[in-house]
Amino acid sequence: LGPCSGQVEPRLYREMVDEVVLFLEGRQVDLIESLRRRMKAAADSLDFEQAARLRDQMRAVEKVVERQRIVSDAGADQDVIGFATDPWGACVRVMFVRDGKIVGSEHFMLGGAEGVDDTEMLSAFIKEYYLEDSVVPRELLLQAAIDDADILEKWLAGRRGSAVSIKTPQRGARRKLVELAAENAREYLARARAAEQSEMRTRMDGLAELAAYLKLDAPPARIECYDISNLQGTDAVGSMVVFEEGRPAKSQYRRYRIRQVQGQDDFAMMGEVIRRRLARATSANPDPKFVRLPDLIIVDGGKGQLNAAGAVIDAMAQPAGLPPIPVVSLAERNEEVFIRGESAPLTLPRESKSLRLMQHMRDEAHRFAVAYHRALRGKRGIASELSEVPGIGKKRLVVLMKKFGSLEALAKASEDEIVSVKGMTAPAARAVWEHLHPQEGT
Repeated sequence: LGPCSGQVEPRLYREMVDEVVLFLEGRQVDLIESLRRRMKAAADSLDFEQAARLRDQMRAVEKVVERQRIVSDAGADQDVIGFATDPWGACVRVMFVRDGKIVGSEHFMLGGAEGVDDTEMLSAFIKEYYLEDSVVPRELLLQAAIDDADILEKWLAGRRGSAVSIKTPQRGARRKLVELAAENAREYLARARAAEQSEMRTRMDGLAELAAYLKLDAPPARIECYDISNLQGTDAVGSMVVFEEGRPAKSQYRRYRIRQVQGQDDFAMMGEVIRRRLARATSANPDPKFVRLPDLIIVDGGKGQLNAAGAVIDAMAQPAGLPPIPVVSLAERNEEVFIRGESAPLTLPRESKSLRLMQHMRDEAHRFAVAYHRALRGKRGIASELSEVPGIGKKRLVVLMKKFGSLEALAKASEDEIVSVKGMTAPAARAVWEHLHPQEGT
């Protein structure tokens, strides 16, 4: 309709938005009636082209209505909540009934339900689900009764703006709806657990296969993978990603800003990162987060990176009493694996689970390093660009970096957005904006 360029009146645009909301909420009967009124008004005004368009829209909505199964009384506005549990968690299914028809559904996998009974879990889910922007219906149909139903009814009524009832039907059409939601939850939970088992078998097979290829004593339970990212030696960083039992342990990822290496020396940078990581585990006061050592280290690169990492491990092993830590490198060009003491690289089968696992770790380490590198370059860009702007000192540079993250983001900001940053004044914000937009500011 072109609202941004003024090609539609605000009133007509508002009507269109309201009708879209009706459709998305499943209130097609109300929408059809609205379209019918508008079509008649257009025809009465001899605007037959608009009337034809509205007729086609109305027919399209009617086709949607025909495909929807009537499951409740006309006008019923309900959310039906069923669930299924197993020793590892639960699946909750929410079915949306609008004007007596099922118009959609959602499922939610819940973990950490051990020691929590079904009613507690259901009550906690309802509070979380309707806390944000979920549409609150007139009626909630639950698979099991909850103790705080009265309290939740009042809370939901406040969010809806009118009365809300919570029921646990025992018979009739409403009970069949609840049973349908519960059956859907059971089926989804079973499929999800089967997929998890399949994925776990794939991971375990990949680890066992990797151990065989690398001649390890056992499948590596903890693998750390390292990468270096720099652009012509500037803002060089390293990344450490951790996989446990073949799965990313993202809370244990670490990033390093290179401090001891000048220029572009990827080998020395890799050595620095490995040294700093191991030092956190072997110092007089070891960092608990780094005490657990890897069963295998993978570095991104070829023989140079492998030798640098290996030299650091050897140098630190005896003084610190470290156990042997196997280290290999994965070269991206031909996906070759370099192993210490082996002159020729190892080429894993292209479709092997072990190679896919190593590629996943290498790609994750690369992504994590590049993201940090870009962030540093963006902050340095703001500092170098604005260092000569009147009224912008070190403190204001810091707050601008924290707020916008990059020079590009700052350049897209309006003057009002810049002045809203804590510590900025109107003259300083104006100076920044004019510096970044010389043509607009003149």
